[in-house]
Amino acid sequence: MNEHQTGDLPGELQKNAPRVDTFVSQAFRRIAHRKEGRERPIPFPFGSLNAATDGGLWPGVHILTGTTGVGKTQFALHLAYHAARQGIPALYVSFDMDELSAITRLASLVSDHHWSTLYRGSTEQLAELEASTKTALAGVALHLETSTPFSWTGSALYSRLAAMKRDYSVGDNRPLLAVVDHLQLALGEKGDLHQCIGDTAYHARQAARSLNAVVVLISAVAEEHNHLANLEKQREPGRITPIPITSGGPNISPEQFKGIGAGTRQLEYSADSVLCLCREPRDVESPTEDVWLAVAKKRAGTTGWVHLLFDGSAFRDPLTASP
Repeated sequence: MNEHQTGDLPGELQKNAPRVDTFVSQAFRRIAHRKEGRERPIPFPFGSLNAATDGGLWPGVHILTGTTGVGKTQFALHLAYHAARQGIPALYVSFDMDELSAITRLASLVSDHHWSTLYRGSTEQLAELEASTKTALAGVALHLETSTPFSWTGSALYSRLAAMKRDYSVGDNRPLLAVVDHLQLALGEKGDLHQCIGDTAYHARQAARSLNAVVVLISAVAEEHNHLANLEKQREPGRITPIPITSGGPNISPEQFKGIGAGTRQLEYSADSVLCLCREPRDVESPTEDVWLAVAKKRAGTTGWVHLLFDGSAFRDPLTASP
């Protein structure tokens, strides 16, 4: 056994690529913290989804996809609000939601009012609703960044999270949360969708590793996969039929919903998890939609289906019937 096997390695190699035995104590310390419950994933506001994801989202890069109008923004905003209520600092970056829209959406989560009704001003008892919303949001560590579409850069994500970790004095055991809504509208100064997605993904990964952050990147579904996200199969050109639904979920593997985002296929394959919100086809109009969430990928976990209800304003877990 030579001196480099028994002693410390000096120089560039050890600095840039440390020997693996230097990580053992730190890794097992974090494992012990997780066993003791001192370090936990960020939970979803739905018990069924937490059960399907082993408690929620661990630090890493996570992709949320779905077709237009399926509720991606409301789902992610509910996640951010739920996390912030539990003392987890959260950042929501939106390219198509202003402050008014954000507050009406948040107000709908703490009341029985539909956010679009609030947005149009078609609601009575505004004074009471304003007071209850102020109470619900008071001191909550949820930050909103409304950015102009096609002008954002991924480096801003890391910068905001680093400032959040510093300003809230977040220790190593506590995570941060960031949501980017949505990737296709970021398109920073490079002006190329794939470059922008890659740039954002790079900084998201860096934030996950060095800042202990959970980063949720929202993506539109590629047009050629819209039928799949609507739980329909294209058996042949021009012929689309509904996918059968059973008590356990759609009769199709949730893993087929990995890689269907617009321009995000490679990112989804490298992400820590991929979630896809899917509408259940229906023949009659109803105030509540059945939505099936495909856990299409889960690193260190299993895939599966989770049933949720969506009234256009808030998601609910049918097993608990609570928002």
